[in-house]
Amino acid sequence: MPTDESDRFLTLLSGFLCAGIVAVSGLILDLAAKTRLTDFVRPPMNRYAWAGFLGGCFLLSLILKKKSWFTRENSLPLVIGAITVFILSAVIQGFLPQTAAAKVLPGIPTVLYSHLNSWMFAFVQLYLLLLLGLTVSCRPRRGRKGNAVFLLLHAGLLLALSAGWFGSPELQRLRMTLRPGNHIWYGVTAERREVELDFSLRMLDFVIAYHPARFMIHDPQSGAESMRNARMLEPDRPLEMGGYTVELQEYLEKALPTASGFKVSAARNAVPAARVKVSYGNHAPERSGWISSGDSFRPPVELRLEGGRQLLMLPPQPRMYATRAQLVSKQGVNRRVEIRVNDPEKINGWYLYQAGYRQNPKDAEMVSIVEAVRDPWLPLVYAGIFMMLFGAVLMFLKGVNKP
Repeated sequence: MPTDESDRFLTLLSGFLCAGIVAVSGLILDLAAKTRLTDFVRPPMNRYAWAGFLGGCFLLSLILKKKSWFTRENSLPLVIGAITVFILSAVIQGFLPQTAAAKVLPGIPTVLYSHLNSWMFAFVQLYLLLLLGLTVSCRPRRGRKGNAVFLLLHAGLLLALSAGWFGSPELQRLRMTLRPGNHIWYGVTAERREVELDFSLRMLDFVIAYHPARFMIHDPQSGAESMRNARMLEPDRPLEMGGYTVELQEYLEKALPTASGFKVSAARNAVPAARVKVSYGNHAPERSGWISSGDSFRPPVELRLEGGRQLLMLPPQPRMYATRAQLVSKQGVNRRVEIRVNDPEKINGWYLYQAGYRQNPKDAEMVSIVEAVRDPWLPLVYAGIFMMLFGAVLMFLKGVNKP
């Protein structure tokens, strides 16, 4: 019995050793070579590589099946080692920022800050996919009732992972900067390279809905200002804040200052404003007046209280924002769309998401940032996921029907 356990340990150790050799080989290539994987794998080479990889797995499985070498007992330690190294690779991506502008820590190779594009990650990913492909191909097709569930789960995982990785060179993420009245026919990559599109967007309007503004008592003598003490006010519902009773008398979501306070305005540089009344028991007279959160164009307006304290109105946070635009494509599509954050618009294989907005500092004009995403391999990834889900359902039903 001790001999069997020691042999099992050595076999598992060999699995970790093989996976470690694969990872270290990729790291050595990263440190020695000046080229990266993305310099070689470009469309359409990624499609040929994917087809060649799947075909190579099938041919290699035929060779190994004849020699009866790739059995469950022999492959399990290799798979465990590959999964462990793959998880460690994911940990690297989680703890180290994957950006060229990241602050490099001493003693850590800079290549780990672009791990997704490294040879090390490519070797680890290919090694795991190779073992997964051999596991699917070497599975006996007859004689076992669990083959359907096994093949659905493992083939689905192989399809999802391989399509996601080999298809990544064709994934495009572009930023479109929209201003009112202009047709934009191009997007900009992360490297600030313009890419012409087969459709255009012309912004008609930009819609923002805000949460109700919050108010707080600021005491400069305390030396600390906590936003957690900020409260929302409702008309005719006074609140106790910092010992004061604060009542909201009028709230204007968009207003401009006048000689007598604020008035409603639809101007682009309008700001939120509120008329409030503040009382402090019987120790001080009531104070009332207009306050405003201001913005980058107008300074905030506070209501001064006793002892240098102030009633502040914090800038309201956006609850929803969307771009209303005219969508025109070279194929003849011409329609109005409303692009939201989690509700993308689809056109010619592109998904259009609302990514952000900003105000032009010169004229307060709203500028909308739309992200255009195109991933031709996404249907294959979804197909693999649905295969796994179907296999999981069959496995569940098989366990329920089992006497």
